Amino acid sequence: MTFAQRRPHLIPCLVVTAMLGLAVSKLPYGYFVLLRWVVGAAAVFVIVVAYYSRQYWACWLYGLVLLVFNPVMPFRLGRGMWRPVDLAGAVLMLLAVILVRRGAGEHREVRNRQQPNEHSDETLPGGMEAYRDPRS
Repeated sequence: MTFAQRRPHLIPCLVVTAMLGLAVSKLPYGYFVLLRWVVGAAAVFVIVVAYYSRQYWACWLYGLVLLVFNPVMPFRLGRGMWRPVDLAGAVLMLLAVILVRRGAGEHREVRNRQQPNEHSDETLPGGMEAYRDPRS
């Protein structure tokens, strides 16, 4: 797998990081409304990638990001209070690029899988023989 295949959320997270970095400057209110929608969409995307990768800690963490940047029922904070929140969100989105990746939970499944043997179609788990129809 290439880097982009392991991290399909790379571009959305980098866009959100740049937008959150710009949010510390004085911008019109419409920018912040757009920012909430973009951060919310990127957080949902990271949650989906993390869930399918069995990185459940990331689901909770980016669920919290989604809650804070909720576009439907936004938190009403002053501009000074949003600056550290925006910077923390930018850092969390950068961490998503580094820590959350597709296929991260698959190694556990591969380790637990039994190695096939020459009689794998005739043997059940526990060494029991499978029933074979005498007519076949």
